[in-house]
Amino acid sequence: LHIVGYGAQWFKPTTVQELVQLLGQHRTENYRLVFGNTGFGVYQEFGPWNFDILIDIRGIKELYTIQV
Repeated sequence: LHIVGYGAQWFKPTTVQELVQLLGQHRTENYRLVFGNTGFGVYQEFGPWNFDILIDIRGIKELYTIQV
Protein backbone atom coordinates (compact mmCIF):
# COMPACT_ATOMS: atom_id res chain seq x y z
CA LEU A 1 0.00 0.00 0.00
CA HIS A 2 1.36 3.45 -0.93
CA ILE A 3 -0.50 6.69 -0.16
CA VAL A 4 0.65 10.24 -0.87
CA GLY A 5 -0.81 13.20 1.02
CA TYR A 6 -0.09 16.07 3.41
CA GLY A 7 3.40 16.36 1.93
CA ALA A 8 4.31 12.83 3.03
CA GLN A 9 4.25 9.33 1.61
CA TRP A 10 2.72 6.45 3.59
CA PHE A 11 3.88 2.90 2.94
CA LYS A 12 2.52 -0.31 4.45
CA PRO A 13 4.82 -3.23 3.63
CA THR A 14 3.62 -6.77 4.35
CA THR A 15 6.99 -8.54 4.59
CA VAL A 16 10.36 -7.85 6.18
CA GLN A 17 11.86 -8.00 2.68
CA GLU A 18 9.56 -5.16 1.53
CA LEU A 19 10.51 -3.16 4.64
CA VAL A 20 14.24 -3.58 3.99
CA GLN A 21 13.71 -2.55 0.37
CA LEU A 22 11.80 0.60 1.41
CA LEU A 23 14.45 1.54 3.98
CA GLY A 24 17.13 1.19 1.31
CA GLN A 25 15.20 3.29 -1.21
CA HIS A 26 14.46 6.09 1.27
CA ARG A 27 17.54 6.01 3.53
CA THR A 28 18.43 9.65 2.85
CA GLU A 29 14.90 10.94 3.49
CA ASN A 30 13.30 11.91 6.78
CA TYR A 31 11.32 8.75 7.59
CA ARG A 32 9.59 7.21 10.59
CA LEU A 33 8.52 3.65 11.33
CA VAL A 34 5.02 3.58 12.80
CA PHE A 35 2.62 0.93 14.09
CA GLY A 36 -0.71 2.40 13.03
CA ASN A 37 0.44 5.92 14.03
CA THR A 38 -2.53 6.62 16.32
CA GLY A 39 -0.33 8.59 18.73
CA PHE A 40 0.28 11.53 16.42
CA GLY A 41 -2.89 13.19 17.68
CA VAL A 42 -1.35 13.36 21.15
CA TYR A 43 2.32 13.78 20.25
CA GLN A 44 2.28 16.53 17.63
CA GLU A 45 6.03 16.22 16.95
CA PHE A 46 5.34 12.75 15.52
CA GLY A 47 2.65 13.87 13.07
CA PRO A 48 2.89 13.05 9.38
CA TRP A 49 3.71 16.67 8.56
CA ASN A 50 7.14 16.23 10.23
CA PHE A 51 8.28 13.36 7.99
CA ASP A 52 8.71 12.77 4.27
CA ILE A 53 8.08 9.04 4.60
CA LEU A 54 5.93 7.08 7.07
CA ILE A 55 6.28 3.30 7.05
CA ASP A 56 3.56 1.39 8.89
CA ILE A 57 5.02 -1.93 10.07
CA ARG A 58 1.76 -3.21 11.58
CA GLY A 59 1.09 -5.52 8.60
CA ILE A 60 4.43 -7.38 8.79
CA LYS A 61 3.45 -10.70 10.39
CA GLU A 62 7.10 -11.81 10.77
CA LEU A 63 7.50 -9.12 13.44
CA TYR A 64 4.81 -10.78 15.58
CA THR A 65 6.89 -13.88 16.35
CA ILE A 66 9.92 -14.73 18.46
CA GLN A 67 12.21 -17.67 17.76
CA VAL A 68 14.55 -19.08 20.38
